Amino acid sequence: TFEKAEKLKLIPIHVDHLSPVLIVMLIFRENDYKKHTQCVTEAQRYQGHLYEAKENKGALKQNSWMDHVRVAAESCKHNPQLKGLLVRIAQNDNVPRKKAKFLNFIKNSMKSYE
Repeated sequence: TFEKAEKLKLIPIHVDHLSPVLIVMLIFRENDYKKHTQCVTEAQRYQGHLYEAKENKGALKQNSWMDHVRVAAESCKHNPQLKGLLVRIAQNDNVPRKKAKFLNFIKNSMKSYE
């Protein structure tokens, strides 16, 4: 396992000229970025073990929405095309809840124009 400094030593470019995105890409191992789904808040970072997590209302709403999508995918038995689309939607974690953004997500991410 390389530490940040060790990885950056392997780069022939001066570190100050690297973009923050490139530095993050170098720090994360090959597929570790897939596990990284939430950022650490300043309170978590600076309070350490004293930090008490608050209820994240946005995450609760998103989880509830994704549960509805999964239930809809499981209960759709009469239209196999719709069921396939719902299953593909349920595989994503970032499905928008609002109608306009949801329709845009379906058109662009799911390549569905019907």
